[in-house]
Amino acid sequence: MQSRLGSITFVDDYAVAEHYARNPNDRTQQKLENPTVLECDISITNPLTNNGRDPYIDFEELEKKVGTALAIGLMLRHSEYVTSTSAWEEIFSQRYGSLEDLVADDATQLQHLYVQVWPLLDHPQSVAELKGLGIDGAVHRGSAVSWDCVEYRVFDARQVTVATVHHLAAFGVKHKM
Repeated sequence: MQSRLGSITFVDDYAVAEHYARNPNDRTQQKLENPTVLECDISITNPLTNNGRDPYIDFEELEKKVGTALAIGLMLRHSEYVTSTSAWEEIFSQRYGSLEDLVADDATQLQHLYVQVWPLLDHPQSVAELKGLGIDGAVHRGSAVSWDCVEYRVFDARQVTVATVHHLAAFGVKHKM
């Protein structure tokens, strides 16, 4: 089990898990050797978010979980995933050129905004900061290929117990088990 991202991703749909095993987010990796799908038991005791129906986290929820300073910092670090939302477009895009401008003018306006969860959980520094507060993962709705799925993110491989390993054969054919 490995990830070059800040967290380890699990999804509740085998076909999506197989897609991710065969098509990792690291596009520089030319050849996949021995892709596998793991069926696992995972433990998340203090999640950042626990809403499998929502791919976003509201600023207010983030602030309650991590405090004002870190919540603002995370929103700024991942501002492209805030300013691409309908809330930004409908409320702030005409008034502010950037999220940084909004925060400089009136940071309390962040209460009207939200951010996609996955970028926070992919980013190693963001995950390190969350881990520093005792947060050990997240549950959220996926995006893109996993849009119809619940994603479970853990911050440490020790939170995972592998139940079954499915080795995937080359050219898209699964081995018979």
